[in-house]
Amino acid sequence: GALTAAFDSQGQQLIVLTRTSIQHWPIATTTSDSERRIRLGPPQIVSIPVIHNGIIQNDVLSAIVRTATSPDTLSQIRLDDGTLLHQSSDTAPGLEIYRPGRSDLLVRYGWLVPQAEVFDSQSMKRLATLDTGVNSMPSASDDGKYFLTASSRTLQFWNCETWEKSATISLDSPVVGPIASFHPLESLFS
Repeated sequence: GALTAAFDSQGQQLIVLTRTSIQHWPIATTTSDSERRIRLGPPQIVSIPVIHNGIIQNDVLSAIVRTATSPDTLSQIRLDDGTLLHQSSDTAPGLEIYRPGRSDLLVRYGWLVPQAEVFDSQSMKRLATLDTGVNSMPSASDDGKYFLTASSRTLQFWNCETWEKSATISLDSPVVGPIASFHPLESLFS
């Protein structure tokens, strides 16, 4: 299945990142008096190594992926031909990749890992490793002023220049997010 899709900057093609390929679908638009039709031409398909997950960069020129051959390492590939551009020099087993609101950040985190790693999405340089607690979900403002992690009943703000903790807000109810953190074995202990 498709992992992610984006339109190129000119709106002339749809780029789809799947587990085994990068697909470039040309777009043609026709307009008549009563309707506007969008047609997709046959895709140009670029084969890539099998990937677990990935995110198309906002410039729509590259993607950050976790491959099946190096699942614990982040790799940046070019979307036009699948060439490897950068690869993180460290590994982090079982972590997922996520792009919070800011286009220049990439976060690597896991639901059982009590930390999140923040990367510059262009250079793949790690900017910070944040002690966030387990089941934490990252978020950032588009203007880059605020970075937040939500964990259980706590919202933790981080200074985006120093990556030190700033304000903490305690909540009376658990935070929910897009990732289920229930583990089947937990029911045995309740």
